[in-house]
Amino acid sequence: MKKIILPSALILSSSMAKIDVTAGLLLGGAHEKSKIAESVTMPADNYAFGQKNKGRGFLGGISIGAQTQASKFVIGADVEVFAAQSKQTTTKQLDDSVIGQSKVYKRDLRYLGGYNFGLKIGYAITEGMTIYLRPMIGLDRFETKIMYMDDVTTPINNRRKNNHVIAKGIGFGLEKRAGSFLVGLEGRYVKNGTIRQTQRFFDAPQDITKLKTKPTRYMALVKVSYVF
Repeated sequence: MKKIILPSALILSSSMAKIDVTAGLLLGGAHEKSKIAESVTMPADNYAFGQKNKGRGFLGGISIGAQTQASKFVIGADVEVFAAQSKQTTTKQLDDSVIGQSKVYKRDLRYLGGYNFGLKIGYAITEGMTIYLRPMIGLDRFETKIMYMDDVTTPINNRRKNNHVIAKGIGFGLEKRAGSFLVGLEGRYVKNGTIRQTQRFFDAPQDITKLKTKPTRYMALVKVSYVF
């Protein structure tokens, strides 16, 4: 009889594993890299250039999720929504044959944040201390600002355009349970889908610029969550 009751008790205990609902804040920094291919078309001139850009910035946001622990294994999922600010800049000197002058062409690529859904797969290395992986997928927002200038400080025109692109990544973290709080550190790698833009940058219909790039980011985050 005992041999029948004991397995049944274990199954019942496993099925009744507690699910913790969490809500918290995240704050961190990001290092970005992009390989940019760009072209500029004017009535009498054409330019094409490519370069590798880098940028740094910060981000902050909120997360809501749930997780459970079975033996030493932790399984969970969460959603993050965050704002960010980072910038990569391209600056080129262009000769305009129509007016016989050189102008400065400047493009800023700004990362403004987004949202993502992630899975947490963790292992409790000590009581209350867990290491975990967090594969994720989401949508990020970028803004480009193009300035056409007489010199590096005097813009004669500027245009803006937004893009939303898929983001895929993986995080590796360490978190500690302290009472009703989870405090963690996470490193993260994120790769975006391709950004393609065609945009006028000055008054003439022939003044067209085209951009193609696929940004990547390395992030370091501090995460603090309350466990309900």
